[in-house]
Amino acid sequence: MKSKCTFAGAVLAITLLAGAGQPQTQGAGIPTVREWNRLRARAQTAAEFRRLAAWCQSRVELYESKVAGYEAELKAYYEHPASQPVPKYPQTGQTLKVCIAHDRDLVRHWAALRAEMLERAVKLEMHGAPKKRPYTSFMFP
Repeated sequence: MKSKCTFAGAVLAITLLAGAGQPQTQGAGIPTVREWNRLRARAQTAAEFRRLAAWCQSRVELYESKVAGYEAELKAYYEHPASQPVPKYPQTGQTLKVCIAHDRDLVRHWAALRAEMLERAVKLEMHGAPKKRPYTSFMFP
C-alpha cells in the first residue's frame, strides 16, 4: 500500500528537521527571562555576574542583528518605493525607522547593563564576596 504525503506534511517534516540541530538556550546558559530575573535578584558571586553580563551581551547581539536587518529592509524599500502608498496606514519606511530607533535604544540599554554587571564582577573579584550577616530578629538586634 502506498503512503501519500501531503505538501503540508512535507513542509512540517523539513521544518522540524531543520530546527533540530539548533541550540534551544540563549547566552550564558540562561534559557528564559524568568531565570534571568531570578539570577539577577540573587546574584552574589563574580561568576554569577559574569553569566549575567554574557546574557546581556547576547541580547546586544540579538538587537544589533535586528537593527541590521531593518536597515537592509529600509534600504531595499527606498530603492523601490511603492508607487502609491496607502494613506490609511503608516508607510513602511516610517514603521521601519521606528523599529530601528527602538532596537537601538535596547542595544544601549543592554550594553549599559552589561557594563554594570562586569563592573560588579570586578568589584567582587577585588574585594571578595560580601559576608553574610547572622540572622537577627527585627525586635532584638
